[in-house]
Amino acid sequence: MTGMRLAKTLALTALVMITVPVLSPAQTPADPLVRPDETPGKYELTLGLAYVPGGEEGLALSEHGPVVYTNLQHQVVVPLGLQYFASPSSSIVLTLTPRIVHTVRAEVASGAATTSSQTETSIGGSVGLRRRLAPLHAWDPTLALSLDLPFRTAQLALSVSWLRDPVVLSGSLSYKVAIQPRAHHVAVDLGAGLFLNDKIRARVSAQQSVRLDEPALPRWNWSSGIVYSLDGRGISDLYVGLQRAEQGGKAVTGLVLEWYRLVGGQ
Repeated sequence: MTGMRLAKTLALTALVMITVPVLSPAQTPADPLVRPDETPGKYELTLGLAYVPGGEEGLALSEHGPVVYTNLQHQVVVPLGLQYFASPSSSIVLTLTPRIVHTVRAEVASGAATTSSQTETSIGGSVGLRRRLAPLHAWDPTLALSLDLPFRTAQLALSVSWLRDPVVLSGSLSYKVAIQPRAHHVAVDLGAGLFLNDKIRARVSAQQSVRLDEPALPRWNWSSGIVYSLDGRGISDLYVGLQRAEQGGKAVTGLVLEWYRLVGGQ
């Protein structure tokens, strides 16, 4: 449980989680500044509902001339995660992510305004192996290999984290290869969490991703927000924040709401 709570503090992706009934006996209180308990045979199950609205506006060119556009997007995600601790320093991680994306696009071209909308559904996920290389080291270096379902991309990442009350720092270097269409990326992630008290903490994160196989501008992702622990034990947290993605002068900004719930484990 502590490991899941620490992971949420350092997470660079944002989800909205909703409370569901607990499927296992009550968990013991967690200290968020203690390394995770990875007892062999232990597992943790999480379930939630995510809502992330966002939008962008800009100028594009078509065969009829310039087009001023505005995109409004609403994402609903239902994340399911399972982590099984195979040994004191290694674990298997499985995630499934059904997603619904509704996009409304407004365009103004040659003095005429048009509006269109579309809804897309998809099911993603990943399966991976995680290995703590030096569990007793202050920076806890961890190597992770993951395959995105349905096995179109693979990622290898080396991450570190440092805990010193009331601060948590993290960083990672990852290499990702996409099979179809073929693409190679390298990304650097940095994150920080500040525990203001037993129930409230702030977190910020930044990521830069660069494509290696062809000339392309780097992509930046930023996020910041506040986490409130609903129970003080890491079973359920509420997060409110902002995220922003930038590439080549084009930016997308969105609100992030997160409601996390640990629904099973032993």
